[in-house]
Amino acid sequence: MSLAKTTRIREGHELELRLEVQNLPNAVHYDEPGSNRYGNGDFGVVDPLTVSEDGRGLSSDPRKMQVSAECSV
Repeated sequence: MSLAKTTRIREGHELELRLEVQNLPNAVHYDEPGSNRYGNGDFGVVDPLTVSEDGRGLSSDPRKMQVSAECSV
C-alpha cells in the first residue's frame, strides 16, 4: 500500500511526500500442517510459511515502511 501527496509550495516548486508500507496488518502466513512428515517430530506442526524447494513464495516478513520526499523546481 502506498500514499502520496503533492503540494505546491509556490509557482514552479512542488513537494511530493510518499509513504509505502508492506505487510500493513503484520499478518503471518502459515504453512499447511506437517502431514507428510510422519517419520519425525514435526508431524502436525504449523510453521510460518517460507520459500521452500517447490517454489512457494509466501513469507512472514515483518511490517516494512518507507517514507520519501521529493522537491522539484
